Amino acid sequence: MKKLISLSLIICLALAIGLSACAKTPTEPDLDPMNPGPQIPDTATVTGVVIEASEGAVSVQAPDGTTYIFTVGSETKIDGKDDLGSTVEVKYSGNYVEKTNAIEIKVVKEAAPETTTAPGPEIPADKEHVIKYITGTIIGDTMHNVQVKARMNGETYTILKNDKTVSDENIVVGSVVRVWHTGNIKDGVMATKVILIADPVDAEKHLLIGTIVDSTTNSIIVTAKDGFNYTFKKTDKTEVTASISIGDKVSITYTGDVTDGPTAVKIAADLVAVR
Repeated sequence: MKKLISLSLIICLALAIGLSACAKTPTEPDLDPMNPGPQIPDTATVTGVVIEASEGAVSVQAPDGTTYIFTVGSETKIDGKDDLGSTVEVKYSGNYVEKTNAIEIKVVKEAAPETTTAPGPEIPADKEHVIKYITGTIIGDTMHNVQVKARMNGETYTILKNDKTVSDENIVVGSVVRVWHTGNIKDGVMATKVILIADPVDAEKHLLIGTIVDSTTNSIIVTAKDGFNYTFKKTDKTEVTASISIGDKVSITYTGDVTDGPTAVKIAADLVAVR
């Protein structure tokens, strides 16, 4: 009788184990392939200062000096006035690449009035005459206009000049410049200033002259004639021809885009005054 009871218990235990093995665990829920559930968008934000703006694009410089370029479309939500010098928070989707589309631009701090106005001839204060600027490479320069290939979007703009336009004498085709202008860039605008940032050296290199504001083992930051700071990467191949320190004027031969992580090829003491 005891043997019969024991055998019955063994059979019941075996059946229980078998049924348990066949059952799905809580970690294996039934999934409907047609309805996988809500999709969570992968978004990120960048906070920085607006350093350049044109039709359909905005350039923002983060506190670490990195420049981010975003495209601005009809679906981009803009909260506030994203004038030059304003501190903004830009929301975007996915991993950042140059010209990533901005989902939302939120103005955290508006620019002070003086940061949106460039020195130069006095102009009316209405909205159509707010001074803005673009940075790019000269592809043509005449007495009456200058043609600039903008670095933000690769577009070429013809900007008018008149007898009040302030322009550096050393600008040539291939020079990197910052052009302050009035009006809407799409409708034809007038240059108030055309300031040289860097001279062309060859097809790949440019030369910038400026004053050192910071220098580390891996980078150097200088203020150029246009009044903006530019950060250059230093590598083990960067040639430094003299002992330099903060406040010194230097000439930097570099490769790449001057506003987007250029690499210093050569750093030398500048023996002449900054142009």
